[in-house]
Amino acid sequence: GRSLTHPPEVMQRVLSWLRGTSGVFEGEEEFTSRPKVIQLYQNYPNPFNPSTTIRFVIYGSQVAVDKSIHTTLKIYNVRGQLVKTLVDKKKSPGVYSVNWDGKDKNGDVVASGIYFYKLESANHSEVKRMVLLK
Repeated sequence: GRSLTHPPEVMQRVLSWLRGTSGVFEGEEEFTSRPKVIQLYQNYPNPFNPSTTIRFVIYGSQVAVDKSIHTTLKIYNVRGQLVKTLVDKKKSPGVYSVNWDGKDKNGDVVASGIYFYKLESANHSEVKRMVLLK
């Protein structure tokens, strides 16, 4: 057969793998009765080039007097290395939308491939994956 280095074939395998595992993080709230603190949505468009939008919701804490909570949104590569921090500050409850231009923390354009984005707030975190196709 042909080698795995044939780009369209490799992308097809990656995309079918992603479609097959896209429900990995869904349904988590079924076995917890805690109120939701954060919610992370799938980026759009996905796959993307050159930029994509990530939406998330901060529900906040029912017990805190100051309703804003420290929130981070970070992009990681498949090796788990931090590529870029998009958000790192206190956020009040609300719906947020952040754009990622496909550049790392040094301003360099990153390579095609799979990236993960992780939202963390008030000891809660959610992770989703996205694909940059050039």
